[in-house]
Amino acid sequence: MKTSTVLAVITLAFSITVCSHTARADTQDATCEVRKDGDKQQGKSGPCTFGQRQGYIDIDLKNGDTVALRPANQANHFKDQHGHKVVRTQSGGSSQTFKWENGKHISVTLKAPTYNHNNSPPQIMVGGNGEGEVIFKNNCVVYYDKRGRRTGSLPACSQGQVDRAADAMAAYRREQGMN
Repeated sequence: MKTSTVLAVITLAFSITVCSHTARADTQDATCEVRKDGDKQQGKSGPCTFGQRQGYIDIDLKNGDTVALRPANQANHFKDQHGHKVVRTQSGGSSQTFKWENGKHISVTLKAPTYNHNNSPPQIMVGGNGEGEVIFKNNCVVYYDKRGRRTGSLPACSQGQVDRAADAMAAYRREQGMN
C-alpha cells in the first residue's frame, strides 16, 4: 500500500476519533419540559440532553425527537431545523427556556455535571438583558455585564478559567452579533 494512502487512512481515523470525542464534550444531561400554550405535554417531558457549541444548540428529548437550533440575526434568536423562529426567553444558572412563534415552549434544566472539569468546555448563558455567565464544571462561574465586561467570578475559579471565560464570552458575543 502506498505511503500516502496509509497516511490518509490514519488521518481519517484520527479525525473521526477527535470529532466524536468533541461532540460529546459539550453535551449535558438535563430535564426538559415541553409545552404549548401553557399545557405540559407529558410525552415529551422528562430526561433529555442539551448540547451547545458556538451558538448552535441541540436538545435530544427522551421520546426520540431532536431540536436543532442555529443562531439567527440577533442575540438569543434562533431558527429550528424546520426554519421556524425561536427565542431564548430565559437563561441563567442551570436553566434555559426557548419559545417558538406557534406557542411551543421548551424549558431545559441542566443536571449537575459529574465529569472532569479541566478538559470540559465552559457553558455560556446569556439572558434577555444581555448579561451573561460562563459556567465551568467545578462550580466556577464568571459573570459579565450586558456590554461583555467581566463583573465578577466565584471563588472556585482559577485564573486560567477566568482567562478561558473571557475568550469564550468574546467568541459567543461575536457569533451572536452582540459586539
